[in-house]
Amino acid sequence: MKLPPVVLTVMLIGGAFFAPQAIAVHTPPGHTRALTDIFPGDPKVDPFVLSADERRAYYTNRDGEAWLYDRTHKTKERVAAGPLWDLNLSPTGDALAYTRSGGNRDQFVWVLTLNATTGLALGPERQVSTSQGDVPSISPDGKSVAFARDDPNGVGQSIVVTPIGGGAERAVTPTIPSSIAHIRWTPDGKMLHLGVNSPVACVPEPSCLQLSEGLRHPPATILRVSVDGGDTAVVANTRRLSPGLSPDGTTLMYLDTGPWRRWVIANADGSQRATIALPPTQTPAGWLRGSELMIASSGIARTLRSMSLADGQSQVVVDDAESLAEPSWSPDSTLMMAIVRGAPHAELRLLSTNGAPPRTLSLPETTISGTAWSPDQKWIAYTGSEENSPLHVAIVDVATGRSRPLLDLANGASASLRWLSDSRGLVLTEVIGRQDKRRTVFRRVDLDGKSTVLREFAPGSSPADVFATDETTIVMQNDLLAPRPGDSPAALSLDGRWLAVRRATSLSEGALADAIEMARVDGSARKSIPLSFAAAENASPVILPGADQVIVFEGKRTDTDPSAYLVSAGTASSRRLFAFSSQYRPPDLAISPDGRTLLYLVWETLEPQVLVKDLSAARVR
Repeated sequence: MKLPPVVLTVMLIGGAFFAPQAIAVHTPPGHTRALTDIFPGDPKVDPFVLSADERRAYYTNRDGEAWLYDRTHKTKERVAAGPLWDLNLSPTGDALAYTRSGGNRDQFVWVLTLNATTGLALGPERQVSTSQGDVPSISPDGKSVAFARDDPNGVGQSIVVTPIGGGAERAVTPTIPSSIAHIRWTPDGKMLHLGVNSPVACVPEPSCLQLSEGLRHPPATILRVSVDGGDTAVVANTRRLSPGLSPDGTTLMYLDTGPWRRWVIANADGSQRATIALPPTQTPAGWLRGSELMIASSGIARTLRSMSLADGQSQVVVDDAESLAEPSWSPDSTLMMAIVRGAPHAELRLLSTNGAPPRTLSLPETTISGTAWSPDQKWIAYTGSEENSPLHVAIVDVATGRSRPLLDLANGASASLRWLSDSRGLVLTEVIGRQDKRRTVFRRVDLDGKSTVLREFAPGSSPADVFATDETTIVMQNDLLAPRPGDSPAALSLDGRWLAVRRATSLSEGALADAIEMARVDGSARKSIPLSFAAAENASPVILPGADQVIVFEGKRTDTDPSAYLVSAGTASSRRLFAFSSQYRPPDLAISPDGRTLLYLVWETLEPQVLVKDLSAARVR
């Protein structure tokens, strides 16, 4: 027996079936459309069902009351007192079924007769089930209600069918040793598809006895059974049961049992047609009509965006970017790249600024970082490792996607890479150990893997922040911007000519103010840029080409989310670029080599919305 659900602050969608009738809008083939104005004042509801013509929405509020919202007339009215749950609208729109508590944690199925024209109640609600149960589902002809009846042992449920106007309950299945998540009718009313949750961990007969080894962690299942009774058949094993069978009976959707969040699109018999991936902020939770999937979309999403620094206009490059990291630009500013994490093997995603289809370079390593483009744009270098193997430096051919390791790094070392101007090798900065035991090694690594040590600092003598710009020049922060407590990590410009840190400076009255300190690496120039806002403590400034401007991240605020600012080195004026969630550290960011475009990964709060996607056999690709 399930308890009434807790009302969530994210919109979820109930799974009622609807017969095609007076349809107002169809989803264009191959498209996803958004539904707006589903509820008055955007209340937080769970669940809701939508009439087939999309004109009326029934939902439960925080108190568990059932309300009707007429989307055409913009009116709302309560239709049933709470608490109730498991809303299910009849295909003809003339009855609403739901589960209501009978007291003492009991639960029974009730039905409310509706005026099919107005959607309002025609009379008082009626208790349909004499047995305790839940998840009611009205048949396509509107004459019967199927529901999951609680069995006396308190563990399992069985499926029964009863006339909607009241009458004898007829068992369709014997006891199923688990709870039922939903019941779906086939359009002809002859079969039922059942979403069955994973079995409980023990069977109390008479005490809590452990299940056999093979049954301890079984997946959830979708079963099929005749309304006339008989053996149940397993259609699919799944990690998530909803939304199940579509109203037209042709499409089955469920979450695959594998480790990745992959949704299976199948025929009614379970034979797979396709798989799709949805962003973590999108949840399939019901059907509208036919094979049109209802999707709830809300939450915080990671998005890859680009921004023109000339006019501040931003556009989405990738809207499902949770697995992306370390964005970067190709030397000619025509390609964007990001690391793809979370798959069995690391990948590089290449995106063109001219709209060409993206490319994915699959790599043998499980994790990678520190990517760097070669000046001729033929290679991408990175550090990476495979499972149970040391960290190493590797390169991948951009044209062919073939990669090869160049050099293994010392155990526990960190490394940064910088290409030589002729693209025939790299300068590797390898930091080994920590604090007073830290040792820094600079070496040249050729494309054939040959390694030559250029300079080495003994343990305890390594500078605070140190960079190699080529095989002859090493930039040490100690010589240019002596480190102070509270400084951000030093940052080197793309051209290797400027070094910058964010630091707190003392004012005459003893107060502190943030400033950006910059120095030319040859020692010929310095700049101090006072800030009009408190900067993030551990985020380095980003130096634009020419060093006339820097991008600085604001520190956490109590009144609103912090922002990224474009700050002028000459006038100290600042321009707000974008806000980012205070729940996360400042976003990964990259400036195009021509200094015109910003590429950044940012967490954004999405407005709740409902999407409709056609998954019929002819539409799935």
